[in-house]
Amino acid sequence: MLSLILLALAQAATPSTKTVELSTRWHPAGTIETGLRNVASVMIMPVAPDSGGNLFVVDSSGDIAELRYDQGRWGVLGTRSVGEPIISATVAAMRVDPDWSIIVGTRTGRLLELQHGLMGWSHHVIDSLKPPLRAVAATEPARPGPSQVFAIDADGKVMNYYVGASGRWISLPVPPTDGGATHICFDYHKDGLLAVTAGPKGIVHKFIQDSLGVWSGGAWDTLSAPCLDLAMSADPTQRDICIYYSGTDGQLRYLFSGRMNDVTSRLPVAGGTHHLIGKGDQRRFAEFFGMHGAEFNLYEFSSDANNWVEVPIGEVDGTVVSTTFGPARGGHWCSAYAATREGKIFEFVRDGLDNAE
Repeated sequence: MLSLILLALAQAATPSTKTVELSTRWHPAGTIETGLRNVASVMIMPVAPDSGGNLFVVDSSGDIAELRYDQGRWGVLGTRSVGEPIISATVAAMRVDPDWSIIVGTRTGRLLELQHGLMGWSHHVIDSLKPPLRAVAATEPARPGPSQVFAIDADGKVMNYYVGASGRWISLPVPPTDGGATHICFDYHKDGLLAVTAGPKGIVHKFIQDSLGVWSGGAWDTLSAPCLDLAMSADPTQRDICIYYSGTDGQLRYLFSGRMNDVTSRLPVAGGTHHLIGKGDQRRFAEFFGMHGAEFNLYEFSSDANNWVEVPIGEVDGTVVSTTFGPARGGHWCSAYAATREGKIFEFVRDGLDNAE
């Protein structure tokens, strides 16, 4: 119980048309060949602030490729298999030690943890849920607390997992989302971990976790379209938690307490954007990333214009299945990645990254 208490404690824009770019600092940095042919997701596993991290690319066949940036280029360190098809995957720091884990959800409903040890990679079953799993996600590690893991089963039921003080996995259900959940995102609220879910009925639910691990909350808003993608951030004033909600109607909405109307919350400049990247330690509040057609874009809020602008970063050739952001190359600067089903990773960096290495 003590570990969970510590874990919990750790843890008004106007729609517009497209305008001029605010920033030209982001640019494409090349294409990474993974050797995989049916990619499901791409992840970054940090190693240390001064040594960067590795990219892990998950193939739906069950293969996981590990890539490392060294001497100015990316190379594949190796590929391993979990022995069954993978639906979704994430990385998480489940314990107080510095080791990270890969968490995967399989087509058979198994939730697996992969750990790297002296004898190589090993994996074990965390739980078995109703197959196939819809999604697996994890919180970004709090400081100093570890991550929590979430899995969505075939019925849209959300289960929450964390490692207790005894080293055992503990599971707790998150209250149901009307119609079942398909997407989930997180933030650290002053009262504990905040989780937001959405599903095919277009109803956004917001839940808070107390110091005993119990979840409470309910419906927060009802939108006119089922959820296509979901990400969390903060509004430009940095006073409220907000939700980036991409609907199947091709609209993107920016929801927070001052803007909850289904129409007035829309951001036409980002209409149809998906594979969203919202808030994180290395990202500012008033920006987010996503795929808009074949373009990987940055969306930035201009305080001068009191408006959002679209900043095209680069074109992606292929069917994008996953995006991520983090310190994959090392140093202070972070980079963004878009993975295609065909096995290519498109990398985007900010000016100054090479000088920081």
